[in-house]
Amino acid sequence: MNHKQKEGKSHPKNINCNMITYAAIGLFILPILILGGLYFLVKNDVSLDKPDSFVQNQTSKVIEKEYFNIVLNRIPLNVETYDPKNDEMNYTLGIDTSSDRLNFGTIPTKSPARKMLNMANERDGAVKLKLQAFGNISEYITFETNDIILEPHTKKDIIVNFAGAEPEGVFGGELDVIVIVPADNAQNKNIFKSILYEVMLRLA
Repeated sequence: MNHKQKEGKSHPKNINCNMITYAAIGLFILPILILGGLYFLVKNDVSLDKPDSFVQNQTSKVIEKEYFNIVLNRIPLNVETYDPKNDEMNYTLGIDTSSDRLNFGTIPTKSPARKMLNMANERDGAVKLKLQAFGNISEYITFETNDIILEPHTKKDIIVNFAGAEPEGVFGGELDVIVIVPADNAQNKNIFKSILYEVMLRLA
């Protein structure tokens, strides 16, 4: 009697078991990757050198690194202070509402002021935000929060404080908003180019 050799076929139960196994592995690996990315962001700090000259208008660019990428937003930062006891000077008190710079306006000496940055992360991965101030205004600038992790699809308002300067005069420089993105979240060139649009900054 001739016995026909049965063709090898995957049993439905084996297929289901394989799918369950792959799904379990995926669920196990995904949190590790997410936690690994967050750990990377927390441990990696980036500080930029003082620029040779300060920007006059807000600019943005992407800097490629080996293990991460940087979105650098450079924003003009300035304020003018006056001594209200000086009767010889004629100043108009006012707050600047420009949307392309952080100008605290014209304020009395020793008077504090504040501005707000609206940050939004529309990416699927977390990013790290770091703020640096440069120029003769920098010693009077503080941030309500700094070196923070911005989770995916979340927003954060960051207060920028001017502590108030005693001498009257014009103080200027720039504020650099540094966004650190893990390289594994930006390997695809199309995604990489979209970082500028997915991590949004608005001045208020």
